[in-house]
Amino acid sequence: MLHTDTIWVFFLDNLCRQEDITLISKSVKNLQGGSTKGGSTKGGMEFGMWRDKVTIMKPLTFMNNSGSVVAAYAKYHNIIPSETLVIHDELDFPCGKAKFKFSGSEGGNNGLKSISSHFGSRDYWRFRIGIGRPSTSKEAVNYVLNPPTPEQRDQYQQLTPTILQAISSFVWGDKEATIHSLHTQIG
Repeated sequence: MLHTDTIWVFFLDNLCRQEDITLISKSVKNLQGGSTKGGSTKGGMEFGMWRDKVTIMKPLTFMNNSGSVVAAYAKYHNIIPSETLVIHDELDFPCGKAKFKFSGSEGGNNGLKSISSHFGSRDYWRFRIGIGRPSTSKEAVNYVLNPPTPEQRDQYQQLTPTILQAISSFVWGDKEATIHSLHTQIG
């Protein structure tokens, strides 16, 4: 199941409220009419349209299998990986840091590994939102799945206008200028 306290969900939900995007649930079982890597696509998503041109999607699968839903939807709608922006939390960035990235390693993020595997490519955009790293690697899974601390939540609340503006500008405006502006402000 989707964990509603993950930071990317917090920002995506805020974006949907700000832009008046209504998300609806949809099953994607066998969306591709057959099989994907690892069998038929099962699971679901919440999705909505942003200005009737851009799909906003929240996979309702376990993070480790989110790629099956994302890739099935993309294939069905002829969306290529390089037209995809994945918003995710980033252990390697402190709370308050965010950056765009195109392609490259998944850095141990199992959700990104799943997306790359199902796309058959690493060539998609990522929007990495820092959550910091726990003191030991053994704590990482619980750390990612637990709600942010009150201090972190306050920090994210303060970042919300900047993050939402960056996502909107990236999608609808000049990507290079947006990347430079965000990375100068909080990257």
